[in-house]
Amino acid sequence: MNPVRTLVFLGVVAGFSGLLLAACAWVEGGGFLSRETLELWSRALLLDHEGFLLQQGQSFYPPLPFLLTLAVQTFVPAGPPPPVLVSCLLGGLMAATWRADLRERGDVGRLASLAIVALLVLNPLFLRCVAEGPAQVLLVIGVWTVGRGFFSLRLSGSAHDMMRFALGLLILAFSHRYGMMLVLAAFPFASVAARPSLLTSSPHGYLVALFFPVAGAAFAYLFLGAVFSDGLVETLLSPPGRAGADQALQGWQAAAWRLCLALCVAPAVLGALAAARATARLALPMAATAATVVAAALLDLAYGYQPELALALAPMLTAAFVAIRYWPTKRGRTPAALALSLVGVFGGALTLGLSTAPGASAWRAAALSPAPVTLLAEVGEVAAFLRGRDDLMMDPQASPELVVALGGPPGVVTPGDPRFERALARGRPASAWVAVRAEGLPAGRPDAVARAFGAALGPESPTYELVLRQEDWRIYRRRTLPLMQMGGAT
Repeated sequence: MNPVRTLVFLGVVAGFSGLLLAACAWVEGGGFLSRETLELWSRALLLDHEGFLLQQGQSFYPPLPFLLTLAVQTFVPAGPPPPVLVSCLLGGLMAATWRADLRERGDVGRLASLAIVALLVLNPLFLRCVAEGPAQVLLVIGVWTVGRGFFSLRLSGSAHDMMRFALGLLILAFSHRYGMMLVLAAFPFASVAARPSLLTSSPHGYLVALFFPVAGAAFAYLFLGAVFSDGLVETLLSPPGRAGADQALQGWQAAAWRLCLALCVAPAVLGALAAARATARLALPMAATAATVVAAALLDLAYGYQPELALALAPMLTAAFVAIRYWPTKRGRTPAALALSLVGVFGGALTLGLSTAPGASAWRAAALSPAPVTLLAEVGEVAAFLRGRDDLMMDPQASPELVVALGGPPGVVTPGDPRFERALARGRPASAWVAVRAEGLPAGRPDAVARAFGAALGPESPTYELVLRQEDWRIYRRRTLPLMQMGGAT
């Protein structure tokens, strides 16, 4: 490998990762930290406690974002939030790979390739993905891998190309629940983009070779979930519901709205298709990549695995990149790609601006915040009160921000822990401290401690007294606890 190219590649990775990290730091300064980031970070912190993964009794699907966050948490314990750092590094690595692909294989100039990639990666939709968490960035990377697979299957159709396509499906399936929608959407277009000789010789074997790896891995993961009773099936069958920009639209109106916004995000796809209209071996893979993203967004209207429309359409940026990469003619390609990518930036801003989802609204408010906002300020008083106290019972799924603010409390008792199960059998908790989040929870996520011990923590409880009430949180102290351990705080 050329050492100069390697240094340039690493420099581009560092440059784009730094830009993405600066963008995330800006919205964090405005008080934004996504729910996905908080949940991944809290799980990584709690993993320091022995057996937490098995005791929790819940699904850790999808595994890829969690494993990457855990690795960064282990090797970089201080600094930015580990999930955010993972997102920025993945985004920087993808941007550097895109630039190298355009420069070395697409025959695009140095500055032009850098400018095109910058317009795609710094698109507001991709910045929103990075701020949301590594799962969203992995979805974009997965669609890119599948898109490259479409072209490879059409142009050569070797076993290596089939493996690349299958790898993209695996990334999608194990990065986010919405990835399953993308896998299902890719199924029919795998036939459209295939070489005719493959379909005529062995159509069934061709499709089995493409989709067997992801199907086998999915069934293996489901089997492990059944053995450990981790609630994976319940997780997959309980989508959060739809709260995107087309929230008030139904039926064909919602479908038409998503299609229009998808074209606004990636106008380069239309330009490349117009240029390749007479070249089926290029036009069909381009259309298959874009159609996979649009079909998944339409399919999700019935499931709601991706509540925010802006995040559902973000993989269209990948369709724009592969369209530019395989633009059929060199003449006029670079100025057209730059112009269309710039239009896509405005399309991404429009899509994000029209989104009514809570996450998009919070991100916009943080990005436009005129003054710095203290991160996790809503749990500051609760965290200050509980910091340093052992034997704390809480539900980390209901209050990941409290776990993060405490830095992973020692001696925490969580649902699934044997101490929690013994307390559940007795009908009352035995921990020195109990933290309950009563309100402000996402739909379908009640606090497990409040649900199990609500009566035992009531005002007439002989064993627990309420010592702190702060907005959504309630802190209870066991009455038998010596007052000297209270630290004077009430």
